[in-house]
Amino acid sequence: MAGRPMNANERAVWEDAEGTISARAPPKNGGYFIVTVQFCKEILDDYCEGAIRDGVPCRVTFRKSPKGWTEYRTYITGAENVAREIRLTSPYRRHPTKKKQEEEFEKQLLKPRIRKDRRICAAKRELGLV
Repeated sequence: MAGRPMNANERAVWEDAEGTISARAPPKNGGYFIVTVQFCKEILDDYCEGAIRDGVPCRVTFRKSPKGWTEYRTYITGAENVAREIRLTSPYRRHPTKKKQEEEFEKQLLKPRIRKDRRICAAKRELGLV
């Protein structure tokens, strides 16, 4: 698989196995994001290339441990970008925990707000919640 961008189906499988969908409402520790973790950077480069090709901004970061190993992570951040990735990958998702994380994300978007946030409105439109 290394060397070519992942399609939405492949990214869904990867997110099921190695990812997390965060639905923490800002400003609590980070907000909305999808993260995947791996020790092999090439696979995550393919993941990000596929996401970017599908219009979802994605980046790869790394962290070195004191013991010498390097952990790579992909990040898709922001309510609208997370919503777009969920819309693209949801039909292929199989893991019950990830489906529950999707539901939590949608619940966060539907919570009543004092102020209208254009990013939340865009995320709702992306998922067809309005």
